[in-house]
Amino acid sequence: MSKGFLPRPNSLFAIHYSPKYRSWSGNAPPIVRDRVEERPQICLRLDFTTGLSTAKKSTVRNWVKRRLRNAVFEELRLRGIEKDGRLLSTGLCAQRQDALGMALREGKRDVYLKGTLRLYSTKEMVGAEYGVVREHTGKIVDALVNNLSMTLGGKKPGNTSRGKGRKPS
Repeated sequence: MSKGFLPRPNSLFAIHYSPKYRSWSGNAPPIVRDRVEERPQICLRLDFTTGLSTAKKSTVRNWVKRRLRNAVFEELRLRGIEKDGRLLSTGLCAQRQDALGMALREGKRDVYLKGTLRLYSTKEMVGAEYGVVREHTGKIVDALVNNLSMTLGGKKPGNTSRGKGRKPS
């Protein structure tokens, strides 16, 4: 699956999305890797990370992670989606006029965001206003919901731009 449906990268955080369930645990001990792999693979996994390039102090890095996590959770809640990616039938998604809205109005319960989304914050995130952070995370949530709608509608998810195709002969 192409990741072309996600918004362009911004200066606040890097976006990594996989439609499959990935742990990105790297050099984690085997116990931690096993615990991550044992989690149910049915909904959206969110991972918020920072590095030493974000800030020297761990308290600042934790504050940045918490701020980014809260922004994503608020944007999900605003659109009628739970933290784990399950869609609420009473949310704004049910009012949509596309395949996603139809599926929710028909009572389908197996509609949810899938995959793993990792947001890696940068040093610009420390001084950014919270409204700007919410704006950028809102674009990501919208892209995930639109991609789910395209998948339910039978269209191939991915980049929706037409591009420069060849002329028919």
